[in-house]
Amino acid sequence: MKDIKQIYVHLKMKNKSYNVGILADIRGKIYFEYDTKFLKTGFELSLFKLPLKSGARENKDSEFNSIFGLFHDSFLNPFSENSLEALLNLNEKNSIGSLQYSKTKKIIDEKSEPFYETVILSEIQQSSEEKKLLIQVDKRKSNILYNKEILKEDYRYWMMKIPALNSPSYIANLEYAYSLMAKKAGLEIPNSYLFRTDTQEVYYAIQRFDRDAKELFHIHTLAGLLHRDARLHSLDYDDFLSVTLAITKNIKDVDKAFRLVCFIILSHSKNYNENSIAFLMNNKGDWHLAPATNLIFAYGDSGKYSIKIMGERSWVKMEHLIKLAKAHDIKNSMKVLEEVSKAVASWMSFATIANVPREEALKIDTILNRINQK
Repeated sequence: MKDIKQIYVHLKMKNKSYNVGILADIRGKIYFEYDTKFLKTGFELSLFKLPLKSGARENKDSEFNSIFGLFHDSFLNPFSENSLEALLNLNEKNSIGSLQYSKTKKIIDEKSEPFYETVILSEIQQSSEEKKLLIQVDKRKSNILYNKEILKEDYRYWMMKIPALNSPSYIANLEYAYSLMAKKAGLEIPNSYLFRTDTQEVYYAIQRFDRDAKELFHIHTLAGLLHRDARLHSLDYDDFLSVTLAITKNIKDVDKAFRLVCFIILSHSKNYNENSIAFLMNNKGDWHLAPATNLIFAYGDSGKYSIKIMGERSWVKMEHLIKLAKAHDIKNSMKVLEEVSKAVASWMSFATIANVPREEALKIDTILNRINQK
């Protein structure tokens, strides 16, 4: 039995901790079993791959290094190391959502001196891949802290993006402009901001929606729910809307999902994938579509969208959005399309606010106009 490794999974909500179950590596195979007491809560944490049932279940899917998608979603970066040991290294200050992991059935709160550091933007090191930094920001957005679990008074939880070394110098400005445009299009978008260094370098940041000053919220990405690898491009937005109805049981969330798809297509956000689409569960066990993030202009994989729409990835037109709306009985689809199109048509105004270089903004404007005329 020496080859068995196991950790306990906990759910923290409203300052209450639940023992969710045991996650185990048995001779190279990953199993999970819900705690008998947790079964009585009725909380469906992962409807499709780990429904609330008794008994141990093996993860036979190869995505996420065989770690169930439910737990993989706790990692800040979707392609980071996924192992039981890596899960044990997560805590409130470096993870996403409200799941926690420990070697014992009861979480032991370590008593230590409060520790935090001030982020000095000019000293941030970039790498070959985009990284995310979990931080705290004061109300005036003049001070940034990290390495601190307990929220400091008058601060809020934010996430800052550190662009890859080969990214355009204006990448943060571009994403900020898109966040403004998405809000105008009627999407639910977290508060966003551009932090500037003394040398005028900028970093894009958004306020976190998986936690607030009082509690953590359980979050599950579409990729984690369905065990889909975004690099395989196997998902269709038709699936996304179907999953949204199945998990939220709310047509309003389906309407929100349709509006998001319209914006993705009409704004040329071709790299948007199932890792960016997420759902949030409240302390009553109710699910809703999470605010949209990671929306940004992209040329896509060989010019294709990451996710298909009604079977098409390349030659996507307005008719595909109309077809999607009919398939899911979206009552106000034409109004949504009009509102999103109007917002996208105002791209240059948002680019100006965000200081996107005019030459680049004009190139994007030409492409956006072409898409909206199809």
